[in-house]
Amino acid sequence: MNSLCLLLVTFWIIGTIDCSKPMCPDIEWVLIQQRGQFQNSEQFFEKDFKEYEAGFGSKEKEFWIGLKKLSELTSTGKWLLKVNILTWTGETYQADFNSFKVLEGPRYELQIAEYDRFSTLPEYNLLRSNGQAFSTYDNDQDTDKTRSCSKETGDAGWWYGRYGSCTYINLNGHNRNTTDDITDLKAMYVYTPDGYKYAQETVMQMLQIRK
Repeated sequence: MNSLCLLLVTFWIIGTIDCSKPMCPDIEWVLIQQRGQFQNSEQFFEKDFKEYEAGFGSKEKEFWIGLKKLSELTSTGKWLLKVNILTWTGETYQADFNSFKVLEGPRYELQIAEYDRFSTLPEYNLLRSNGQAFSTYDNDQDTDKTRSCSKETGDAGWWYGRYGSCTYINLNGHNRNTTDDITDLKAMYVYTPDGYKYAQETVMQMLQIRK
């Protein structure tokens, strides 16, 4: 990406301009994950390790790119990660990390750093997963040997964190409105400056910012 496009992307991320294709044609965001209200089963992301590895869903609806593809793409260059979340109570949150990579299988270890200070979603939602392997209900690779974090969070797949708590963020959990229940660990949730919130829509995208 040329220096002008990188500058435009920087201002786009912090919300001061709309960096559209005509302004910067070589910008190409890659969709990693998407959740929303598309009339799928609320357990649509209950998948085994092979399914998370291969990818599933539709980019027009709920979607997971696949760990193998994610690892292949991020093996070269430098990638930016962008996460957007809409809660069931109407709040929106965003997190940007200027360094994002997933290593080769079978661990598919997450490497994430360089949190952008303009983000509104607290950094520890994802930074606590830095260096962690990807786990599913049938392939427990998290560091907690006393339990399965995947089974506790809706049989989802994720880079479950360290230090006791499985995760502050459960973007691949059950897709349901649980605004009245603050203890539903299997639902999609995120930790915000105002405490835990349940997610209605989520989007994870990445952009190559250096070849």
